[in-house]
Amino acid sequence: MSKNPEVFLYKLKVSSSLVEQLVEALCSHHISEGSIWRVVVPIDIPYDILSELSSIHGIGRYYWASRDEPFEMAGWGEADIVVAGEEVYDFSYTAVLQNILKKLSSNYPTVRYYGGFKFLPSDNRGMRWKSFYAYRFIVPRIELVRNDGTLQLVANIMGGKYEVELEQLLSVLHCLNLWIMPEDEGESKNESITFHHRIDCPSKTEWTDLIQRTLAAINAGSFEKVVLARETTFESTQDIDPVSLLQKMAEQSARCYRFCFNPSSERGFIGMSPERLYRRLSTYIETEALAGTILRGKDPSEDEQLKAMLFQNKKERVEHEIVVNMLKADMERLCSTYENDEQPRVVTLSTVHHLYTHFKGILRPDVDDDEILEHLHPTPAVGGYPRGSALEWIKREEPLDRGIYSGPVGWVSYSSAEFCVGIRSALVEKNHISLYSGVGIVQGSQPESEWDELECKIKNYVNMLMS
Repeated sequence: MSKNPEVFLYKLKVSSSLVEQLVEALCSHHISEGSIWRVVVPIDIPYDILSELSSIHGIGRYYWASRDEPFEMAGWGEADIVVAGEEVYDFSYTAVLQNILKKLSSNYPTVRYYGGFKFLPSDNRGMRWKSFYAYRFIVPRIELVRNDGTLQLVANIMGGKYEVELEQLLSVLHCLNLWIMPEDEGESKNESITFHHRIDCPSKTEWTDLIQRTLAAINAGSFEKVVLARETTFESTQDIDPVSLLQKMAEQSARCYRFCFNPSSERGFIGMSPERLYRRLSTYIETEALAGTILRGKDPSEDEQLKAMLFQNKKERVEHEIVVNMLKADMERLCSTYENDEQPRVVTLSTVHHLYTHFKGILRPDVDDDEILEHLHPTPAVGGYPRGSALEWIKREEPLDRGIYSGPVGWVSYSSAEFCVGIRSALVEKNHISLYSGVGIVQGSQPESEWDELECKIKNYVNMLMS
C-alpha cells in the first residue's frame, strides 16, 4: 500500500470511477471491433507522473514528453502492439502506418500509438537490437496524461469479441493495482551502482582511421557530408532501471523531447532529443534543421563568444546549410506552401550550442505520414548528403548497428503525428548501458575535435552514471 493513506484512497477512488465507466461500456456492447476505445477520468491532485511510472515494475513501461508543448504521458501495459517480425527485408512506412490508422477513429482522436523505427529498418546485423525489431508502436493499457496543466487517468481497450474485452478489463484492473499499490522500488533501484569497463565502438584509434577514410571519400566526390556514430558501453554492478535513470536526468533536458520505451525488465531505450523530425497537425507541418555544433563555455561571457564563433565557423555553417537545402527540396515536394527562417539562429542546450533553422508549411492534400517519413528521414543531420551514397558509406564503414538511435521516435494519432530524431539516447540491457552519439563529417573535419564533440554529446549521461 502507498505510504500515504490519503494518496492510496484517492488513487482507489479515481481508479474505481475508471473501472465503472469501462464496465458500463462493455455491458452496452458499443465498442467497435478492431479499434481502440478510451476512458478518461480527471485527476485533481498533483503528481510527478515520471516518478509514478518509476514505482511500477513487472510490466512494460512507456514515457513521452513533448519539447515545445506541455504534454506528457506515462503509460504501462499494452492495449495494442504494432511490431515488425524478427527480420525485415522489404520495409514500407506505408504498410506500418496503414496498420496503425485502421485502428484509430475520430471518436477517440486523443488515442496515440507511441514508438519508433530503427535508423535503417532493414538492417538486420546487430544482435543487440533484435528484441526491439525494425519498428514497434504501442497504445498503453493505462496512461497518466498531463496536457495544458490538466492531469488524467486513462484506460485503453481494443474492441473485439466480448470474452476478449473482459480479459482486457482484468488487464486494466491489474495495471491499476500496480499503480495504487506500487512496489516503491524505482527511486532506490539505481542507487549505489558503480559503472566500469567502458568500451567504445569504434575505439579512438579506429575513429581516427574512419574519419581519414571518410575525408578521402569526400575529397573524391563520393558525398558532401556523412554522419558517423559511436557506441559507448558501460557495465554496472547491478541492473539499471531506465525509467529511474531518465527521471534523474530530467533536469538536464531543457528544450528536449524525453522518451522511454521499456517493454521488459531486460531492455529499455531512453533519450533526451533536442531535434524534431516533424510535427503534423492535420495538414500543418513543422520541421527543422539542427546541425552545426560548438561546446558550451565556462561562464556567460565565454558562452556568448562561442555562439558568435559558431556563426562564423565555415565548417559548421556548411554542415548546417546542407541540411537546410535538403529540407527546402523536401518541403517543396510535400507542401503546397511553406516558409523557413532566412538565417539560422543558435539554440543552447546543457552542454552544446547548435545552429537551428525552422520550417513550417501546409501539406499537399494527398500527402500522408508515410510520405513525410520517406522524404525527411534520415535528414543530413543524422545521415548525410547525398542521402544514398552517405547511407551506403554508413552501412559499409560504420562498425555498429545503430538500432533506434537516430531513427524516428514519436507518436501517431487519428489526425496528427509527431516524431523526434532519436539522438542523445541510450540502450539499457540489464546491467549494461550503451550511449550513442554522432557527428557530421564534411571537408575541414578533424578526428580529434569530432571525438571531443562525441564526448560532449554523452556528457550528461556520463556525469549521471559516474555521480
